[in-house]
Amino acid sequence: MKRSNLLIGIAIFTFSIGVAVAWSWSSFSQLLTEEVVSTLGLPESPTKPLSEEVKIRFLSSEKRNAPEYVFAIFQITNDSSKTLYYKGYSKDSHCSYKIKRDNIVEPQKLVCSCGVGLEERALSPGETATYNTRILAESKANKIQIEFDFGVGRERRKETIWTDEFIISK
Repeated sequence: MKRSNLLIGIAIFTFSIGVAVAWSWSSFSQLLTEEVVSTLGLPESPTKPLSEEVKIRFLSSEKRNAPEYVFAIFQITNDSSKTLYYKGYSKDSHCSYKIKRDNIVEPQKLVCSCGVGLEERALSPGETATYNTRILAESKANKIQIEFDFGVGRERRKETIWTDEFIISK
């Protein structure tokens, strides 16, 4: 009995040491690789700016049941090689955008005010989504640009993409 308990204890101890060594080696080798690349100054592969790889097309603007707002609809296609992350209620819902009119950026309030269903969404390479943006119609300026914020890649590096200027009808 004592001998079997001793063997089980040695087996568990050996397994634990193996897991610890494997985990440590994995973490260390990743740090070592990043350190070597940064130390040697190896060139990164040339990439285009995200704004050239993500296509944003203005589809239409329309009034709905809220007379103080105009809704602009955009189609976004991710032609980059990285996944784009954003907050939304669905794939076709984007909660992080700003509006620029007359060179003044207006942060949007209460774009996504309810937390139910709000989570991080992903637009994978090659995928397309359609986003509705809510624009206050009171302003006299009707030439507008929309800024969409994305987290890019696994590291979620923040990138901003502006639409081309477009005109809304009030």
